[in-house]
Amino acid sequence: MKRFVLTAILTAGVAAYGQQPERKSPPELDKTPPPAARRPSKPVKSAAAVPAVEVPKDATQVDASNWHAVDAQGKAWIYHKTPFGVSKYAEGDVPKPVVATKNPVRATDLGDHYHFEQSMPFGKREWDRKKDALTDSDREILKAQEQSGAAVKAN
Repeated sequence: MKRFVLTAILTAGVAAYGQQPERKSPPELDKTPPPAARRPSKPVKSAAAVPAVEVPKDATQVDASNWHAVDAQGKAWIYHKTPFGVSKYAEGDVPKPVVATKNPVRATDLGDHYHFEQSMPFGKREWDRKKDALTDSDREILKAQEQSGAAVKAN
């Protein structure tokens, strides 16, 4: 009996495998006109095209991506090359970058070496460096501290 049922199921499955069901289109799709009978859609109005900014030929290159030029009215302009094109700024409109550090480093002279301390969000960062083994960044820290007049010397 098991063999008979198994054979019947397999035979029905093999017979139905090659057949595809008849597909009927939904009624709402039958009402649409053919593509040739449709009206053309209205063209989309585009925004007014902004002329691309270009660097003038008489501009002097300041660095790899900046140029400086003066127009006919005597106004100075800065042209900056970005990944999206060239940007144009009036010279006075661009603020100068602030060089103040958020986490100033204190350096203490201990004779043959310096002791550096910096406040960080999760505590203090401290390191010592011999005077003959100072790195460029350590020298910059010492120079900035001397200019600000905050030199600290331990006894």
